[in-house]
Amino acid sequence: MKRTRISILLTVVFFLFNPISALAHTGLVESNPVSESQLSELPREISLTFDEELLVIQGKETNVIELLDENKTSIRLAEPVIDGAKITVQLLESGNEPHTYQVNYRVVSADGHPVNGTLTFTVQSQLTITPEQPVNEEVNESSTISLNIIGAILIALTLIAGHFIYRRMRN
Repeated sequence: MKRTRISILLTVVFFLFNPISALAHTGLVESNPVSESQLSELPREISLTFDEELLVIQGKETNVIELLDENKTSIRLAEPVIDGAKITVQLLESGNEPHTYQVNYRVVSADGHPVNGTLTFTVQSQLTITPEQPVNEEVNESSTISLNIIGAILIALTLIAGHFIYRRMRN
């Protein structure tokens, strides 16, 4: 009976400290402006939405958005506002000067993992388009499915190994 408890305890400890959950990081699911979009003028704000809530630590700059023009000149931005899984920043400059702009971001998901990324958009002065609308980007769920499959395989292997260890210890 004592060996059974030890086997069960080892199995529970293995699954509690299994690193599979650490492999899943937050991902960008929506941006405004949309990456690779063409606009007639600079947007008033930039917003990024992720598939997990963002970590906010008072007094620390954990979530950052930076906007650069094609000359790598930084565009002035207000302090970012975090609302759950969404980060929004107001532009303190406006204009319709033709440039390709680069949005660099670094956010920290609620599980503590930092995520960096970049998206671009272009301002074309003679463009006649309707205002941009936020478009949901497809979430890559294949990585989540893969992690679930790996987890299920590890559970099965652990149970099988536990069974054989238990039988060997019993004999």
